[in-house]
Amino acid sequence: DFRAMQGRLEDRSGPEKPPSTVLWACMQGMKTDWVLAKKIAGKILEPKYTLAQFNSDLSCFPELSLYLLDNPASIGGRGANGETNASNSGRTIGDEYQRTIGAFYAIYWMMRIDIDGKEGFANGVDKTWTPITLTGADDLRVTQAEKRIGFQNNAKWDFFHKLLIDAGLFEEKKVGARFNKAATKVQVCEKRLVSLLALTAMHDIMKMSM
Repeated sequence: DFRAMQGRLEDRSGPEKPPSTVLWACMQGMKTDWVLAKKIAGKILEPKYTLAQFNSDLSCFPELSLYLLDNPASIGGRGANGETNASNSGRTIGDEYQRTIGAFYAIYWMMRIDIDGKEGFANGVDKTWTPITLTGADDLRVTQAEKRIGFQNNAKWDFFHKLLIDAGLFEEKKVGARFNKAATKVQVCEKRLVSLLALTAMHDIMKMSM
């Protein structure tokens, strides 16, 4: 877990290990929980699978803990001269973590466009993790309510859906014929979605200075 990772980081010894001894120390003994990752893909279209559950299930990717390390000699925090450690992008590690979580949430909402994804993508969630449905341009629960309403009403959601199909995240399966036309059903390509989630978890780690 995270505390064990911090302990290994503070107590690392032995020869240098490529590409980073710090990375070796942090990730030693930690493995991706592929069963939980596949569970995400299997539940992503279930109406009762909430953003809170999705957020909790992201623990299947131990690499996300790297963003939370506060050892000043490695990642985040401040160095000996008081300078703020940042990623190679120039952003702080905290910023990169929030951007990564934001990317995960975008995937969650886009996959659920036909469920609650439009509301979540445009308006976010309340304190109970429930997607916000705006009551009007004067709704004080969010900023710039009028722009959010305009986006939700006018966004080309069909293009988003087509993007997911073109990316192979959704698959169209024939389920028989009706009125002399082949009927199709859209389902999640779980293998590809798991791959996207794994890529999202680790894609910014390369920006960290260790």
